[in-house]
Amino acid sequence: MKRRDFVKGLAATPLVTMAPKAGAIGNRMAVTGSSLADGATKRLNVVVHGMFVIAIDTKANKVYLKAPKVDTHAYRAQAFITDPNDKNGVLPAWPTQAHPQDYDEVKSTNTAVTNDTLDFDRGGASTLVPLDLGDAERIAVNSNLSTKVSPIWNVTLWMPDDIWPLRETRFNYFDSSGNSTDSYHANEMYGTQRCAISHVLTYNQIPAKAEVTFLTMSGKSLQVPWGSDGVGRVHFYAEPPTPPAQVDAMGRTDKATTAQVKKHLDMALQALDNLFDPALNLKFISGIEPDQALGYIAANDPWFASHPSVRPCEQLSLAERLQAQGQSGGCLDGMKTTIREQYAEFQSFQDRVILQSLSRKENTQIMVPPTKPPRNCIPLFKIP
Repeated sequence: MKRRDFVKGLAATPLVTMAPKAGAIGNRMAVTGSSLADGATKRLNVVVHGMFVIAIDTKANKVYLKAPKVDTHAYRAQAFITDPNDKNGVLPAWPTQAHPQDYDEVKSTNTAVTNDTLDFDRGGASTLVPLDLGDAERIAVNSNLSTKVSPIWNVTLWMPDDIWPLRETRFNYFDSSGNSTDSYHANEMYGTQRCAISHVLTYNQIPAKAEVTFLTMSGKSLQVPWGSDGVGRVHFYAEPPTPPAQVDAMGRTDKATTAQVKKHLDMALQALDNLFDPALNLKFISGIEPDQALGYIAANDPWFASHPSVRPCEQLSLAERLQAQGQSGGCLDGMKTTIREQYAEFQSFQDRVILQSLSRKENTQIMVPPTKPPRNCIPLFKIP
């Protein structure tokens, strides 16, 4: 790709905002994930996939996962145990007669919110560093939630000890071309802010004899099993259960399917928008079509060495996981390309821009990313 292809003139964020804020939680990712729970405690990892508002309530010491109603989304929960036959894999722990794999009481046809709770003794006080606007590795907003529009699903959890972005883009694909008072600028977003499609909320102080139970509004009580490594794993999904049709080895789609995916993303973003009052009015960059899936993190990527309590197959979206379950081989065998490969050219370009800026040879602004936005839905963090 030629350099001129990067320069579209849309991004208005100065180069100096490429660096994360001092003290931002994203700066400590590789440190906090390096140790597993000791013999006196266990670790619980809660993995959030797809379109949720992850609302942080510091006064109540709680986190609420709020999924907007989107007709094409499935709303699922599943606990996992490690797969003894696949060092990268996990196996579902909640098969039921009604559904072979997941808890799926929440339906897109529901007219009222379903309130569920993940109940456990979290041990000591949360060690979570406060999230801030302009964080390098998650999109946070400071805006009031609507009292008129309810989510279709609300899950209550204790405040975690840390939050890790699991699978993320290398660019914030929201449109920055508005004025200085719009949601993009008011919440201190910028072009090279990474945008995760999944996050890990981790609790590393669970008492050794404690139990974790998923309590549903319908009265079900689902136990989260502990792995031999002292880790409990539960995932929540709010995203499509099937992938769009792919036409090549890179996972790209044809024009008609791409248009359908774009329509879905716009509809889902509008539903997310409606959970806030006033609405955020976020939109994706115009003219950049989401015709491919976000890449995956390779099993030998340093991220997993720094976060040994997360198995590589836990990064899969709902559609990818369900598709992999019906195939032979490892759970990552059907994945097309890694995130590092997908963004390699952009990373190289970004590095050159930084060097140019440091040498004062050029007053450069962040350019529109060369890689198209993924077709996956993303979560937002609601902070106090």
